[in-house]
Amino acid sequence: GHLNGISKLYYEDGTVEKESSYANDVRQGVTNSYYESGALKSICNFKDGELDGDHKIFYENGTVKELTFYKDGIEVRENK
Repeated sequence: GHLNGISKLYYEDGTVEKESSYANDVRQGVTNSYYESGALKSICNFKDGELDGDHKIFYENGTVKELTFYKDGIEVRENK
C-alpha cells in the first residue's frame, strides 16, 4: 500500500518522463525529468517530501538553463 522505491512515469511512446524516489509515500532523494527525446530535463533532490539541495533545469542540448538551491523546501538562491 505505500510507495517505496523508484516510481516512473512514461510518455505515450514508452520513454521515461519522470523518475522519483519514495519512502513511505514521501519523496526522498533524486527526481529526474526527461524530454521526450530522452535527454535530461531536470534533476532535483527531496528530503522528507520537500525540495532540498540543487534543482537544475536543462535545455534539451544538455546545457544548464537554471540552477536553484533549496533548503527544507525554501528557495535559498537562484542562478540563471
